[in-house]
Amino acid sequence: MAKVLHCINDDSVARGGAQKILNLLKCDDVKVITLKQFGVSNKIVTLSMQIFYYLITSLFSKADCVFIHSRCYLPLSIVFRMFGVHTVFYTHAHYRKHRWLFKLFECNSYIAVSKAVADSLVLDGVDEESVIVISNPNVMSLVEKKSEAKHYSINNVASIGSLKSWKGFDLALSLLGVLSDDRGEVINYSIVGEGPLREKLESLSFDLGLVNLSLLGYCESPFALIEDDPIVIIPSLEEGFGLVAIEAISQNKILLYSNVPALKEVCGDDPLSFSFDVKDIESFKGAFSLAERSLSKLNSNSIRDNRQNRILNEFGIGGFYMKHNKFLKQVIHDELY
Repeated sequence: MAKVLHCINDDSVARGGAQKILNLLKCDDVKVITLKQFGVSNKIVTLSMQIFYYLITSLFSKADCVFIHSRCYLPLSIVFRMFGVHTVFYTHAHYRKHRWLFKLFECNSYIAVSKAVADSLVLDGVDEESVIVISNPNVMSLVEKKSEAKHYSINNVASIGSLKSWKGFDLALSLLGVLSDDRGEVINYSIVGEGPLREKLESLSFDLGLVNLSLLGYCESPFALIEDDPIVIIPSLEEGFGLVAIEAISQNKILLYSNVPALKEVCGDDPLSFSFDVKDIESFKGAFSLAERSLSKLNSNSIRDNRQNRILNEFGIGGFYMKHNKFLKQVIHDELY
């Protein structure tokens, strides 16, 4: 067995940010187990099989460190710790439900993807000394300088992410519906992503005559599909970090983002990012108005350079691996990256 084990419900990068981060952490000395590997749809049965599998393999070789990325694997922390394995819960989200799990199934360490997530863990009773923050990195190429000024339309907006209820795309669609009626203008709203909310979004769009909704599906390079959309909306009800946010800033997009703690942490100092309350139409109108007045700034090379330099300095891939190596040196006295 590899010296480092990662446990996650599904490691497909199409699922979201946690899977993208795990993909960056894979190497020869890393093993990954997922719920789908055993071909059983029932979570409890699958977890029971994996506990048995781990017990058997541990008789021959055990991992030095286990990273748990999905809460369904938290009960296994009891087994891992029983075998003396340093167990880490990689906290990718600012969870709103079942927070009691953190207290019931304790781990040796916790990696939080943002200070907001770290603070929430401490509030749930996790020892502050066991929590470290390792921000997610930006791995996208920076948008290049344009040879001439470009005209942008305020009525072309987009979102990126899996189509799930907590992403808030249905709320954004409703807000855009009210806004387009007030303005008397068609707003083109493109969403890059796939998920169970697709049918609801399609149904909702039928009642919004002035909003032209385009569901573009999953794409490995989402910003290539929304190159002509100057505004990216992030209407999330919860976020652990906001990977789309730093990617959008690196692509020199204007951001309209919900005022959840993790997004404010990432976007608060950005000159072209504006927050709003997803349940307050006046708040959204105000943010949209600020975005409209900022359109011409997208042609400013200095603003673009400053935004991109901040992303490189604070969320570069080199710093991400350096922090992981430092953590691994502390817990297993070795480096992997």
